[in-house]
Amino acid sequence: MTSPTPPDEPRYGQRADSGSPMPGPDAPRPSDPQSPWPQYGQVAGQSAPSYSQYTGAGEQAAPAPGPTPPYGAPAGGQGQWSAPAAPSALPSRVPGVITLVLGIITMLVIAPIAAFMGVLGGIGGGVGGLLESTTVVPNHSTVTVDESGTLLVSTSTVNVYSCEATGPSGTVALEGGGSVSQGFIGINLTPGRYVLDCQGEGDFMLTAMTGTGVDDLTSAGVSAMLWGTIAGIVGLVLTIVGIILIVRANSRRRQILQQSPLRY
Repeated sequence: MTSPTPPDEPRYGQRADSGSPMPGPDAPRPSDPQSPWPQYGQVAGQSAPSYSQYTGAGEQAAPAPGPTPPYGAPAGGQGQWSAPAAPSALPSRVPGVITLVLGIITMLVIAPIAAFMGVLGGIGGGVGGLLESTTVVPNHSTVTVDESGTLLVSTSTVNVYSCEATGPSGTVALEGGGSVSQGFIGINLTPGRYVLDCQGEGDFMLTAMTGTGVDDLTSAGVSAMLWGTIAGIVGLVLTIVGIILIVRANSRRRQILQQSPLRY
């Protein structure tokens, strides 16, 4: 029994028939568009497009590939994507900071200066008399009271309990600021010479001044309180306004950064 003759087909690893002719120079190549087999990566039956190929009047050239939109942007021609715009200018905190600093300086520096100037303005012409009559003496010394009838005594230590002045008005107890004070005052005294007698601990010096009346001292206190209070209120208002400006600027900056697609 004879086996059937296998068909004359090429097999894997089999050499081509030596009698088959080699392809000539005019034979189509795989990369040639006239090739009957598809090129690598090309669907069968279609020819690869060429961007350099001239298109006729009725044909439309294929658009060049554009940039890829970011994740979440519309694709496939649905909608138009554009780059996000930078956020608008952020509000500055500088005005609020400057106002706050000015308020603090006004309260801590200008208000005390205004109070001191109020004292000088309240005393008026008595400032020159006080400076001329200022005398630094030890305890139990004699001082002079002028026509103003006022005697101011300050001590070099706080350990002084009381002071008295003995003279034409008799023995007068000078008023102090408390049980222990560094300043004493006597008013409505008869002009003349008085001996100071202060009780305290240790050795201390006394500074005596005269030349201003009760009205001047009252006016000085009122003026100091008025100017100091005005300066303090102005400083407080500036401080509050500065804080409000800073808070508003921070809130506006936060809003702009949250609404902007770009984050810092």
